[in-house]
Amino acid sequence: MNPEAGRGAPLTVMVRVNDSKPLPFIMDTGAGMTDLDSSLEPQLGTRIGNASVANFGVLLSGGAYRPPRLYLGDTPLETGIYVATLDFKRWFKDPRCPYMGILGIDVLKHYCVQLDFQSGKVRFLDAARADKKDWGRPFHLTYTWSDCMIIDENLTGAKGAHSMLDTGDNADGFLTPKLYQQWTNQSAPLANGEFRSPNGTLGGEMYHDLDLVGLQKSQLDNHTRFNTIGLHVLSENLVTFDFPERTMYLKRTSDWPLLDKETQAATDSVGQSAADFSHSLRVKGQLPGWTTNDVPENGVAHWTHQTNGLDLVTLDEQKKGGSSVYHYTFTRQTQSSPWKLEKAWLTDQGEKTIEEYPVP
Repeated sequence: MNPEAGRGAPLTVMVRVNDSKPLPFIMDTGAGMTDLDSSLEPQLGTRIGNASVANFGVLLSGGAYRPPRLYLGDTPLETGIYVATLDFKRWFKDPRCPYMGILGIDVLKHYCVQLDFQSGKVRFLDAARADKKDWGRPFHLTYTWSDCMIIDENLTGAKGAHSMLDTGDNADGFLTPKLYQQWTNQSAPLANGEFRSPNGTLGGEMYHDLDLVGLQKSQLDNHTRFNTIGLHVLSENLVTFDFPERTMYLKRTSDWPLLDKETQAATDSVGQSAADFSHSLRVKGQLPGWTTNDVPENGVAHWTHQTNGLDLVTLDEQKKGGSSVYHYTFTRQTQSSPWKLEKAWLTDQGEKTIEEYPVP
């Protein structure tokens, strides 16, 4: 796969259409059928009708054609009944759009596909002969009316709310209006297994610093009435879609969101600077909850982001031999500005707040 996949860019594979050179296709489990850029229409033969694709409440129109021969390398792919053609530059609202196709469920459902973001590989596996014990936790897949796949879970941990698996969404995912309001309502009591912004859960695992988007009522249609789980969340796992057996497997490979190399280097630099400042407060006895005699078990800048030029870092630390977790949020206006402690609080390992500390 492309090295940026799961790190802010779509998951793309190179596909040949009939006798074409390899073309970049987005691998999209949220697309019920395969779509091609309208510039490929001369290679598709006679148009058999019109096609419509729903995209978050917006209906996109194009042509319907018999599926061409599609190849990954020299391997032919099984296809669906027909494909749609769309103006991708208009769809993606970018005249530089490089994508020439979307590989949808109508093709993928014939295969067992493994996404290994750590090694940058997409594998098509023989599920009948594969050793599945290292694939991780299984999730049952259910087809929607539009042939997309849903699971009986969602990233908030709320009961009874399904989620569509959408590798075509580069971000974390979407929530229906009611569930988004619940997830962002910090004052609402937590039911067992639920999480509030910015954290979430999937398969009993915690996912940190989620940036979930609330769907507007105008965006809801039969295709997007579900919550979704996007590529950015899935990329923290070894993901195996055994579509013929209607099972997805997740094996956690990263505790935090994946970043591209440039962003990771900037994050590490800013995080280390905040960690050094936290250490200076601790040795002077000025870090809330700590004395100068306390010894840290670990202290890592787990997440850093910038908002309008503001550096913001949250550190999670434990005392040696302790089980509680101390959280500190630091900010600074510019790289040359001093750090400021904005918030300090103590939680148990289940993220339940035990105490909030006053800050200077």
